[in-house]
Amino acid sequence: MFASKMLEEFELSKHVNENVIKLFTNLRDVDNLVREFEDITDTKYVVCTKVKNFGSNVKPDGLTKNIFWESQKGGSIPIPFNGNPLMFYGRKVLECHLGSDKNKSLKNKLQSRKEKLKARGEYLKRSRTVRQESKKMGCKAKIHIQQILRFSSIIIVGKDRKSKEEGIKNLEDNFNEHIGCAEMEFYVKLPSLSDHSCFEVGEEEIGKRENIDDRVKLKIMELTCEGSTINAVKKSVEDFVLNVLFYNKTPPSRNRRRYFPKRSDYFNLMRKTRKQQTEQNIIIETGEPPFDVALEQSRARCVSKLTTLQQFVVISQDLDTVRAVNDKLDAILSSLLCENFQNPLQPSRVSTSVSKLHQYDLTT
Repeated sequence: MFASKMLEEFELSKHVNENVIKLFTNLRDVDNLVREFEDITDTKYVVCTKVKNFGSNVKPDGLTKNIFWESQKGGSIPIPFNGNPLMFYGRKVLECHLGSDKNKSLKNKLQSRKEKLKARGEYLKRSRTVRQESKKMGCKAKIHIQQILRFSSIIIVGKDRKSKEEGIKNLEDNFNEHIGCAEMEFYVKLPSLSDHSCFEVGEEEIGKRENIDDRVKLKIMELTCEGSTINAVKKSVEDFVLNVLFYNKTPPSRNRRRYFPKRSDYFNLMRKTRKQQTEQNIIIETGEPPFDVALEQSRARCVSKLTTLQQFVVISQDLDTVRAVNDKLDAILSSLLCENFQNPLQPSRVSTSVSKLHQYDLTT
């Protein structure tokens, strides 16, 4: 009953002053709800804490965690009893971007160290002038997301201890059968506007940095690919926002970077789009990526192979094999230094480098 009520459609804008709890069966709907809530309330949230396996749909092979039937206390989101056992699977907390400063203690230590060095008359590297220490204001507003695994194939009627023990015993004896029917659920608890402290929601001077809306971003990329100038793109995007996204609706404020990006946002996104378009054209014409992209890819593959080789040498117990690897590496290194460099190193530097490399015996 409780879950069905939360699944009903409702206008989120009418509940911004309440602590709303919603239930979803996939992470995509959770992300859409968070973006919609940020848009309606003109706020922004960042990740505060996140469990490693949050969002994973991989079901466990066994009962690795405790089994619960409900959660009315001890957690941020109350989960009611509905007769199905459940397992807490992951958790994620989003806090207001003006929340607590996690690096405050580190900043104080660095500042204290600078003052001590300055008092001793030691040289200090000149740093840029910072007008404010941090934008963080200690806001307490948070979005709580709890992921659970519910075993819907097991149902008990009463809350008595005997019924619960029988349900858990059934789950333990027939786990492989019940895990196939288990479903992931995401409980989301949204804060009310009154939870925001130290500032008034909607203030322009708080310096909120919004991400560009995906639809606006896609429109900018399309116009850029057509060869439009930055002024033409900006004019077309503003017309798109007012006459398409908010047709017959109250348009957002011009200060919302989500819908009305700054000129620097246009410039950065258009430059990135042109670069990607150029690389794609080169791949289509030549069948190969550009030189700088191909070079970075080759470097990454080399580093990966060298890392694997290093791990193999460290754990190997075969002396002949390690010596063979050592000899081959010497041959490769000599070939690279003597033949394949377009700009060879100076002879003195080459001999110095080789002598230093020979000091590291791979057999040790």
